[in-house]
Amino acid sequence: MSRHHHRGHGNGRFLMDLILTICTGGLWLIWLLIKFLRNNS
Repeated sequence: MSRHHHRGHGNGRFLMDLILTICTGGLWLIWLLIKFLRNNS
């Protein structure tokens, strides 16, 4: 992943990282849940 440097460095950057982490983490959890439910049904 490439790192971009912005002038308003700290806060917006942290928020973006947080949102991306939540989004990808959420997808990962959903995927695991579907897999788990499929195996157990």
